[in-house]
Amino acid sequence: MNLLADLRQATHDQHKSLDGRLTPPDAWTVDAYERLLRMTLSVVAPLETVIDRHLPGFSAPASSRSMALRADLRAIGAADTAIDVPRLPTLEGEADAFGAAYVLQGSMLGGAVIRRMLLRDLALTPSAMSYLDYLGPDLSISWRRFLADLDAFERRSDLDSHRRAVQMAQGTFDAFSAALDVLESQNG
Repeated sequence: MNLLADLRQATHDQHKSLDGRLTPPDAWTVDAYERLLRMTLSVVAPLETVIDRHLPGFSAPASSRSMALRADLRAIGAADTAIDVPRLPTLEGEADAFGAAYVLQGSMLGGAVIRRMLLRDLALTPSAMSYLDYLGPDLSISWRRFLADLDAFERRSDLDSHRRAVQMAQGTFDAFSAALDVLESQNG
């Protein structure tokens, strides 16, 4: 049993599909960035406090991921509202929280890559990319700490908890995809 490997394998296709749908073919535009931010806010806002309840310290001290996303939306002149996500997972325990957190923590790594692309393609100020720089120079430290916590969880959990974490990671990717579906239908 290797929970990290199972999480990666079980969500690989979903991750690849979502990346393909989000990444502009040529260059990032403000509209594409707004879509990314609104999609992310719509999933992160309802999940982060529940994750933090089961995994204390998930959000950075004195701020939240949702606050950063809302600030970024305002900084680019967009409404800072979330949309209703039709397939939002319900987190009921530590295993669920680890599955969802795996997706959100991993997205921070991808966010660092997107931030570099945005700096290349758009004239955005750092205040418009606070979510993508949410963990700043502590990104790799935070990821390693999360992996250590995930490993400790795996050692003390049973096979059912392992399966729940994997299912919740898949459910979290489904929620991101559903949010993107809604946003795309709103834009024609």
